[in-house]
This record gives sequence, structure tokens and C-alpha cells, in this order.
Amino acid sequence: MASKLDWFWNKRLPTNQAEFEAMMIELDGFLASQGKLPAQRPFEAARQLSMRLGYSGKPLLPLERIEIKQPFDAGWCIKAAWLWFEAIYGDKLAIDFGPGSVVLDLRGSLWRFQMPRIYGEVGLFIDTNLSNKGVSLSKPGEPPASINVLCQVDGITQPLADRLTFEETKHIFSVFQDGYLALTKLEGITGDDFFEQARAEYRHSVEALLASDWAKARYDTALCAEKVFKGILRKNGKGYPTDAKKGHDIPLLGELLHTALDITLPKPLLESVHCPTKVRYGEMLSTGADGLGAHRALLAVLVMLRGIK
Repeated sequence: MASKLDWFWNKRLPTNQAEFEAMMIELDGFLASQGKLPAQRPFEAARQLSMRLGYSGKPLLPLERIEIKQPFDAGWCIKAAWLWFEAIYGDKLAIDFGPGSVVLDLRGSLWRFQMPRIYGEVGLFIDTNLSNKGVSLSKPGEPPASINVLCQVDGITQPLADRLTFEETKHIFSVFQDGYLALTKLEGITGDDFFEQARAEYRHSVEALLASDWAKARYDTALCAEKVFKGILRKNGKGYPTDAKKGHDIPLLGELLHTALDITLPKPLLESVHCPTKVRYGEMLSTGADGLGAHRALLAVLVMLRGIK
């Protein structure tokens, strides 16, 4: 990507406000071309500027810790860039664009469990006092950043949190850990168009599950796994079945991963993710247990694929 001014790409610091504005328009356009949504751009801009403009001072966050020696130096540009995005995009920056959500089963109900965006090292804990959300940003010499996992459950109330048993809090923490590992894998896998399709199918599966549309949830869950498996195979130059029946057969695709790439996934998990043809065509009823079981199995499979590129 190039522009008439090209300060950012030539790694040259701006010398006045007009040059800074031109640099920011160029940088904003680059981040947009990379698929970065407005809420993701301030931190990514700070990271890019730090690398390209030679900033070697204190941490990028919080803003007041950025080292500025003079106007338009690297530190000044990083801080000004963050403020530029706040002024341009306003409330759009407040939207949480984490890796997604998983479904939590708790006391006979299904809950949306939001996975947070985490940068660096963050401590995870559960406190039934929902006002204790943790520390979102950590300054040098202060306690590290942390997240109260319970606060990531959409709609949970203080009275319910007060009544959670120890076993229930263990279950919540376990679902969070598996969900976060699975979704960061799903979000980060690249190199084939199938992976973007898989991410869309996953989002559809969560919405269907939370809407109690069990058949659709199972079908979308299976499609997510199918696209991930086919993407891995195709990315590595391996073939896969294209006819309707075999192409949707999750255990068969799992076996192909094993024979072609030595990737071993437990057959019971693959069978749980698989959606029978009769379910897809409304000839077999599905239950909430079926939909949730497929969801959990898919998350477990994604966790097992974390070492696979």
C-alpha cells in the first residue's frame, strides 16, 4: 500500500499536524484493509507505530505512561493516534470485539459466555461479588491485569451469583478456559477461505443454540467443524470428499486428518459434532442435550487443534 505522502510506510516521523493527519488517514485505511474493526484499531495502530517509528520507551498502555520527549516524536504520535481514533469513531470504540462467545449451561438454562480480548498476561479468577470485575489495565508496580470470569456471563445477576455452589463455580471456570482456548484457535487460524466460513458457521451455531433451535445448532456446529477440517486439508495440499454425503461426514473428515496429516481426534468427539442427514431434513428430532453436546465437542476439538497450523 502506498500514498503520495507515505510517512508511515517510509518510517518517517511527521513534522506538523497536517503530516500527522495524512499519516493517520493512511494508517486507518491500512487497518481497515486488514479487517480491523474500529474498536480494534487504536491498540493495533499503537503497535504498528511503535515498530515503524522506533519507539522504545515505556509500555503502550495506559496512555499516560507513554514517553514523550517532544511534539511529533514517536511517543507523541502513538498517544495522539489513540486520541485520533477516539475522536473519529467515538462510541464504536466501546464495542467489545473479543474472539466470540460460548454457551454455558447453568441451573437448567443456557447463557451466553463472552470471551474477552486479552493482551499479554492476565490473571483469571472467580468472585461472586460481581462488582469486582478485576483490573482492566495494569501500571508498572501495580497488581497485574485480571478478569473476574463470572462477569463475562451475559445477564447473570448478583442474587444468582450469591447462590452459586463451589462445584458450579468450578464448572463455569472450566467452560471459560476451554472456550477461550477454542475460540482463540478458531479466530487465529488462517491460510484458507474455509476458515472464515467456519467462523461464520460457529457464530450461527451459538445463536441457534441460545434460541433453542436444536436442529439448526447441530447443523451449524457440524458445518463449522467441516470447514475447519477441509481448510486444514486443503491448506496442506490434501484432498477431501466433495459429494454431499461424505463431504458432511465429520468422523470421515477426522479420519482423513489422521491418515493425511497424522492429526488424531477422538472418535466420540467427532461423532458428537456430526449432524445426521435426518436431522438436517427434519426427519429426526434433536434435544437441547444434543445441541449442547455438539457444541462442547466442537470446542474440545478446537482446543486439540491448537498446535496445528
